[in-house]
Amino acid sequence: MHSNVLYLTHDELYQVVGEVLLEKLQGASRGSPHATRRQSRSARREEEPSGPAQGGPAAIAIAEFEHWGGRKESDPAMKQALEKYATHLGANKNIFPGLPWSGGFVSWAMQNEPGFNKGAGHMRYMNQAKTARDNGDTTGFVAFKPDEIQPREGDLVCRPREGSGNGWSRIGRKNHCDVFVGGGQMIGGNIDDTSKKAAYNKDRATMIIRKDPGDYSSLVAENSDSIVMYEDELRYIIRESILRSLLDGA
Repeated sequence: MHSNVLYLTHDELYQVVGEVLLEKLQGASRGSPHATRRQSRSARREEEPSGPAQGGPAAIAIAEFEHWGGRKESDPAMKQALEKYATHLGANKNIFPGLPWSGGFVSWAMQNEPGFNKGAGHMRYMNQAKTARDNGDTTGFVAFKPDEIQPREGDLVCRPREGSGNGWSRIGRKNHCDVFVGGGQMIGGNIDDTSKKAAYNKDRATMIIRKDPGDYSSLVAENSDSIVMYEDELRYIIRESILRSLLDGA
């Protein structure tokens, strides 16, 4: 599975190469934290967090995904999770899973983002972002086409469902949005009655929602001029380069 995805200009590529090499040298003297991470993730899955969640959209989505752990919405252990999504929307705590709860999942992940137009359905914040784009807004939540930008951590990736609109100029009532969490991965709710992680596929998306994007022209230029490379691919290239240099010098 790919790790973090990188969008680099040529100058930034050289900088990252140096940082990765330095990390390799420093890492030789340190122990591996992976076992501790696995233990902490297991503990989070067993205990439902209480109160507001901490962190940004990606961090909250990851925590929720780990808590669900593949369990279905019919599992009594997940009742409290569904109730908190509904309560956060100001709705009756028992509306989920009677109603689709993917919008509630996304709204929960976005709870620390002021100005986000939360809702049980994705249409509300998709319309919010598209209106901002049509108005030329550079702050707040703004919609982009997948051909214009690459998603980054915390963006929402959306598409229509069941032929309901086209997910851009006509936003219907039935849609699905996921939280982009990095590494080419997205996390969403109410997917096969649980929370799931999926690989980002530009061809399936119709809208990317980004907070405070700034100047659009610089964003599009950055996307077209960047080298798109996953971190594990970059590390492979570095290892191969070092090996070849050693062999050539032998």
